[in-house]
Amino acid sequence: MLKAKLLPLEGKYYGSIIEVDTPTGKTEIKVWHSADFIPSQRELDKQKMAIEEYRENSELSDSHFESHFTHKLCEYLVICINHMPTELLK
Repeated sequence: MLKAKLLPLEGKYYGSIIEVDTPTGKTEIKVWHSADFIPSQRELDKQKMAIEEYRENSELSDSHFESHFTHKLCEYLVICINHMPTELLK
């Protein structure tokens, strides 16, 4: 059985990381897509910024931030991995 979790944001952003516990050890999946350049709520919280501040100032103008799209995609992947039928692992 696989067990996945989305790791917290830390330091300079180089992708959102999903940690997966497998029968043979841990592995990581990294996802990074700026999509429409809308930061995730986790990113806004990390930057201590409201979405309105971001829209007014665009302080996250470089691509080193977790986008809303990336965060939602990672949440979906975690759900899929955690509910993967065990026969798919054979």
